[in-house]
Amino acid sequence: MSVVTISRSLGSGGEYIGRSLAEETGFQYIDKDRIADIIKDYGIIKLDDIYNSVSHFWDRMDEYHHTTVKFLTEIIIAVAQHDNVVIAGRGSYGILHEFNNVIHVKIQSPFNIRAANEAGRLGISREEAGTIIKKDDRLRKKFIESNFYFTPNHVDLFDIVLDTSVVDRKDCVKILKMICSRSGDPVRKGYLKDLSDYEVDPVLRKHVAEKMALYG
Repeated sequence: MSVVTISRSLGSGGEYIGRSLAEETGFQYIDKDRIADIIKDYGIIKLDDIYNSVSHFWDRMDEYHHTTVKFLTEIIIAVAQHDNVVIAGRGSYGILHEFNNVIHVKIQSPFNIRAANEAGRLGISREEAGTIIKKDDRLRKKFIESNFYFTPNHVDLFDIVLDTSVVDRKDCVKILKMICSRSGDPVRKGYLKDLSDYEVDPVLRKHVAEKMALYG
C-alpha cells in the first residue's frame, strides 16, 4: 500500500500511531495543520497563473461553500497522488474511498479511556478532558456531515479498525506497517479507480508537490 488514511478519535492515540507509522515506513505524514498550510500558501500564488492554468476556477466561485469543499477534496487527492503518504483526518477516508492502493484505518478507544488519556496529557481532570472530547467528537461529525456525502465513521468506509484499549499503540503500528509492505490488492484494483487517473488542476498539483518537498 502506498497511501494510508487515518481517522482517529481524540485521546485514542491515533496521532502517535500515524506519525510513528510514517516514520517507520519512510512515508510523509500529512495532518490538518499541513493541509491548512498548503491551502494558505496556495492563496498567495500569483492570480494570473491560477487564472491562466485553471480556466474553470473562477466559474465556481459563485458557490463558495461547494468550491471550498471541492478545493479540499482536490488537495487530499493531490497529496495522495504524491504517493507513500499517511493522511490524518479531514475526511480523507471518505474522499479516497473510491480509489485503490489506499488503506483506510480507524483508531478508536472507549470514551472513559480517551478521557483518562487526555487528562494525563493535558494535566487536567477527567471531567474537563471528557468535555473537550465530546466537543471534538461533535465538531468532527459535523464537519463530515455538512461537507461530504458519507456517514461519518461508517464501518464500511474502513479496511481496519483498531481499538487501542485492546491493541497496544506500538502493536497497531506494527500491524499497519505489515499491511503497508504488501505490494497491492489485485482484487480491489479490479473495481476501484486508480489515483493517477484523477486529473487535479495542474497549478494545484505543482503547489502540493513543492510543499511536500519542503516537509521532507
